[in-house]
Amino acid sequence: MNVSKVLAALEPSDFDPRESDATGIEALSALGDEIRARELGSCFNDVFLFMERLDDCDLGNPGPLVHALEAVGGYEEHLFASLERKPTPLTLWMLNRIINVASETEKPALMRRLEASATHSNASESARQDATHFLRFQSGED
Repeated sequence: MNVSKVLAALEPSDFDPRESDATGIEALSALGDEIRARELGSCFNDVFLFMERLDDCDLGNPGPLVHALEAVGGYEEHLFASLERKPTPLTLWMLNRIINVASETEKPALMRRLEASATHSNASESARQDATHFLRFQSGED
């Protein structure tokens, strides 16, 4: 299975719950299984570009791609690059999970990434709101 080709072929309508033939989540589930089984770290960039492209779609909460990336590990630098290009609700959720388990010495740099996402010019309003929520949560305000 060519992960990048499958991701490139998926469109917003594949994740629209009003569409009877929307099978996007099923496709992502199969991809997630493939990524985990073959430990396909080489596809991380393609996965994050996909998340950026379909940032307004419900790709799961957290969804099969996130579960696969977390199972394989080593995706963090690709996540950080994605956050610099275009923070999305899903990539911000992933960053928040990393912050939850980060050491006290790691947290400040991670929090700066979260702060930058809250005002990022390429982030959707939804992503900016999520970043602000996670900032409040991590600061103990929520």
